[in-house]
Amino acid sequence: MAFVVHGVDLDELAASGAVEVESGPHDLWGARGMGRGLYLCDPDGNRLELRTYGSS
Repeated sequence: MAFVVHGVDLDELAASGAVEVESGPHDLWGARGMGRGLYLCDPDGNRLELRTYGSS
């Protein structure tokens, strides 16, 4: 499952230790063009993607 998030710095989130990062953050191509993505698992083990895009 993927979520586009706004107002979140994925690099800061990953470095904070607040979430267990599976992969990323990486620059990735997506439905809205280039963005930054971070992969993690929720408490049930479901893989989640958080994605940010530029300010456009």
